[in-house]
Amino acid sequence: GGESAAAAALAAEEEEEEEEERVNVVAERQQQQHDNEVFELRARVAEEKATALRLDLEKAQTEAAFRLAEAVESTAAKYEDELAALRSTTEVQEEFLTEAR
Repeated sequence: GGESAAAAALAAEEEEEEEEERVNVVAERQQQQHDNEVFELRARVAEEKATALRLDLEKAQTEAAFRLAEAVESTAAKYEDELAALRSTTEVQEEFLTEAR
């Protein structure tokens, strides 16, 4: 009777170890799944930040381009005014020279 009791105790112990192993495997799997979900969330947040930064950059580039265009336009206008002034001065001089002849 003692041998069968010892065998039963051994079998129960093995059963318990197997159950513990199964629980550990399940726990590891759940932990892995959780880690994956956290990783995916972080990746999504990083992607959204990158998209937002790209949009900020495009906006800044557009604004810079507009400012540059305005500066070029005002410089061009200034030179056109100078050119017009020079032309009228030249015309006045030509008229004066023509009258002097």
